[in-house]
Amino acid sequence: MKRLITLLFIGGMMLPLCAASLVKDPIEDYLSQPDAPQNPQTINNGIQQMTLDVNGEKVLFISAHGFSEGGPGNIWVAYVPNGAEFTRLDKTADGKPIVFNEGTLHMEDLPETSAKGLITYLRTTNETGNIWVYNLSKGQLTLQKIRSIDTKKPKDQAYLDKYFDNPGRYPMTDLSPGQLVNAGYTLPPDKSAPSTSVQPKVIPNDTTEPTLQPSVKTAPQPEQAVPVADEAPVPAWVYVIVIFSALFLVAAWYYIRSKK
Repeated sequence: MKRLITLLFIGGMMLPLCAASLVKDPIEDYLSQPDAPQNPQTINNGIQQMTLDVNGEKVLFISAHGFSEGGPGNIWVAYVPNGAEFTRLDKTADGKPIVFNEGTLHMEDLPETSAKGLITYLRTTNETGNIWVYNLSKGQLTLQKIRSIDTKKPKDQAYLDKYFDNPGRYPMTDLSPGQLVNAGYTLPPDKSAPSTSVQPKVIPNDTTEPTLQPSVKTAPQPEQAVPVADEAPVPAWVYVIVIFSALFLVAAWYYIRSKK
């Protein structure tokens, strides 16, 4: 029983590791994912990558250029070093996409809070948003909301300007499609490109006008009489039977009268 409990405990501890995928080349892995972004403003315009220190780990983040799906920041895949390989994390521990804007990052300690990790500001409207922190714990990325922001309040706007107006502060590398191909990578097919499949050949309708031929009047043909079959002659024996029957009836009538 103790052995069974021990195995179940070890199996439960290994689940997060088994769920994560180990890869050797993060870029190749990102490009080969079946759900990799493939619209005109994303993967076929190249990718971008950042290496950020998250809780002491040098985590590589990769995103397709402009891959935000209408959200407040790019959607990223995180690659955490694991020996000579990397563990791919495409969602947080609670199943949310990894979203941040490289221009609103704050990687140092944030005053007034105890938050440490990858801290970012994500807008919800043009004037409001939230500050979030990503932490790396037991091979998983966790996400925690720190505070809300309302830029109509001067204090909140000043807070954003001081800590989260950081475009270009953290290095990001852009790799164009040409650079990726030259480096030996294969781009996924562009689903937004027009289809090159062979269409069935359509034979147009014949629009040639028909040649009019002069009509020729023909003389009416006389109606032909429908032949009527001749009736078959009545056999002679029929007449003989009819005559004898009549004579028999007459004789019978006279016999009956004579008895009266």
